[in-house]
Amino acid sequence: MSTAEHTGGVSVEGVGRPLRIAYVTDQFFPGDAADTIQIASMASALGRNGADPTLMLPAYPKRPIPTAPVVAAHYGLEPTFEVLPLTGPYPAPLEFRGVEKLAHALRATVRARKRVYDVLYTRNLPILVAALSATRLPVVYETHRFWPDHSPSKRLLFQALKHHPRMFGLVLQTHRALASYAALGFSPSRLLHAPEGIDARRFEHPLDRVESRRRLGLDPDKALVVYAGHISPEKGLGAVLDAASAHPQIDFALVGSTGEGAIEVRAATLPNVRVVPWLPAHEVGIWLTAADILVIPPSAGDFWGAPTKTFQYLAAGRAIVAPDVAEIRELLKDGEHAVLVPAGSSPLFADAIARLALSPARRDELGANAKRAVQGWSWDERAKRVLSFMSSLARD
Repeated sequence: MSTAEHTGGVSVEGVGRPLRIAYVTDQFFPGDAADTIQIASMASALGRNGADPTLMLPAYPKRPIPTAPVVAAHYGLEPTFEVLPLTGPYPAPLEFRGVEKLAHALRATVRARKRVYDVLYTRNLPILVAALSATRLPVVYETHRFWPDHSPSKRLLFQALKHHPRMFGLVLQTHRALASYAALGFSPSRLLHAPEGIDARRFEHPLDRVESRRRLGLDPDKALVVYAGHISPEKGLGAVLDAASAHPQIDFALVGSTGEGAIEVRAATLPNVRVVPWLPAHEVGIWLTAADILVIPPSAGDFWGAPTKTFQYLAAGRAIVAPDVAEIRELLKDGEHAVLVPAGSSPLFADAIARLALSPARRDELGANAKRAVQGWSWDERAKRVLSFMSSLARD
C-alpha cells in the first residue's frame, strides 16, 4: 500500500482517491456497550477526515439489518462511513460468543478479499489473525489490552506477529499497552499511542448546572453525584450506594440502567438515589453538566485502561472522584483534575465525595482543570493522527 497525505485526509498515491479502510468488528450494532460507542465514533471521524471507511459488522439474520444512517443516528454521529452487515449463525447455539466471533472473522475476511480496500483495521484478535492469514491486506490492530504482559499464549502470538510482513502497526490506547508491545520487540515506528476521544462538538456550548437541572427537574441547590455507564455490581457500584447510604444529604444519579438488577433493587431503597435508563452517548451530557461530582467507582478489579466515561467526565468540566490506579492516572492527576482514592476502599470513596460536596470552590477548580486537560482529545484529532500514522507506515 502506498499512501500520501492531502488536504482533508489521506489518499492513495497516484490515484487521488480516499484511503479505503475496512474497519472490521465483531460487535453487534447498534448497541449500548462502550466498545460500540468507540468504534462508531472512530468510523465517523475517519470519514469526516478524508478516509473512506466501511464498518464491517455481524448482523442477526432475523432482525433489522443495520445501515449507516441507523448506526450513526443511534450514537448521534454523522453517517460518514459505509456499513457492510454480514449475517451468520447468530445468536450462536447456547449463546456461545466464541462461535460468533470466529464465524464473523471468517466471513469478514472472505468479504474483504472480494472488495477493494487499502487497509484492514480491527480491535478483535480473531479478526486480526484471520486477516493476516487469509487476505493480502496490511492490517492495523487497535487495543487497550497489554496482552504480552497479561497472557502467556497471547504473548507467543504477538511474538510471532511482530515479524509478519502485513502486521502493519498497532494503535494503543494506553501507555501501559504501548510499553508492553515495545518491550516485546515491536519497532517504535509501528506503534502509535492514541487515547480515546470525545465528540468535542457536544461540549462546545454546554448547559450550565442551573439550566441542566431545570430541564431535568432536579433540585437546583442540593449536591448531586452522577455515575454514567453500565450499571452492574461488577462495576463497583456497591461503593456508590454505600456513599449514598452514608450521606443522605447528597443526591445520587446512576445513568445507564438496562434492567432490574441487584444495583437497581438496592437503589430503590435509598430515597436520595435516582436510577436513569440507558441513554445514547450524545444525550448523557445533560446529566454530566447537572452534576457537582462525577464518579468512577473504586473497583478493586483489573483496569485495562481508563473507562470511556473518563473522557466525557473531563469534557463536562466537573470534579471527579476515581480509583487511584495506574490506568486512571494516565488521564487524571490527583488534586489537579480529580480526587483519587485507593481502589476497593468504599469508606475513603464516600469520604472524598462528602468533602467535595461541602467545597464548591474546590469542585469548580477541579472541574476547570479537567475541562482544560481534555482539549485536543477529540475523535477528529485522533482520526487525523491514525491516518497520518498509516501514511507514515506506507512510506517506510
